[in-house]
Amino acid sequence: MKVKGPTNGSPPIDGIDGVGEVDQVAQTEATGEVTAPAPTSGTGNLDPISQVAAQLRSGEISVDQAVERLIDDAISRQLSQHAQDLEPRLRELLRSYAESDPFLAARIRRLTLAK
Repeated sequence: MKVKGPTNGSPPIDGIDGVGEVDQVAQTEATGEVTAPAPTSGTGNLDPISQVAAQLRSGEISVDQAVERLIDDAISRQLSQHAQDLEPRLRELLRSYAESDPFLAARIRRLTLAK
């Protein structure tokens, strides 16, 4: 096995002829000051589901009220203006699912027990 001796730097790179010299480097001044982000206040910046969860945790609303608000939110966001006549039936179905679906019913019971 033959080992080459040391080389004189890297081989030249082709294709950089069009790059000019740097005229000036922008100077920035470090102030050393770091400020913390501003804390958020209230629930104004939260999505509707997070708002309901925060109100439930704080005791502002009951579990039943939270379920109703989540149903209202689902209907208002998902139902188009053309299907408003379906709203009573959809509301009834969502309430029925909340009561009869084992997963949803268990989650709602856990919320009730946590209070």
